[in-house]
Amino acid sequence: MNNNIWVFEADICKFGTSEFVKKVQIVSKDMFDATHMLSHYIWRDDSEFKFPVELGIVRRLSQIDNLIIDPEIFDDGEDEYDGSEPIEMAKNMSDEQTITFKCECHEEIRVPNSNFPYITCPNCDLRIMRNEIKNAGGFYFYEKDKNERK
Repeated sequence: MNNNIWVFEADICKFGTSEFVKKVQIVSKDMFDATHMLSHYIWRDDSEFKFPVELGIVRRLSQIDNLIIDPEIFDDGEDEYDGSEPIEMAKNMSDEQTITFKCECHEEIRVPNSNFPYITCPNCDLRIMRNEIKNAGGFYFYEKDKNERK
């Protein structure tokens, strides 16, 4: 099962024209699902649009600065996030989709090259925040955020 989710952005235009009305973002599993949900959003009975509109360009956003969690997508009856999920996900990913770095205990950790709130080192249980994984020319390393915690 693929648990990847993406943020899609769509332009809403006046029906039959390219006149821009509004830009909206949606969290979805794929382009098909995003387009379906966006269509429902603009054509529902209680729509905010008081004139006919249509979807313009729908695109997947590649750079998201903040982690977005949609509980409906992740709700599969499992316990709360504990930091091991990114490590488990990386086991089924190619090298191009992952990054590898060493924890302060020297454990080599491989995680997806995507946003996640934190990971938990499987060796020493250290909680490593995503912003503490630094990139220096394709070389990744852990650097404790001195401003966040002591």
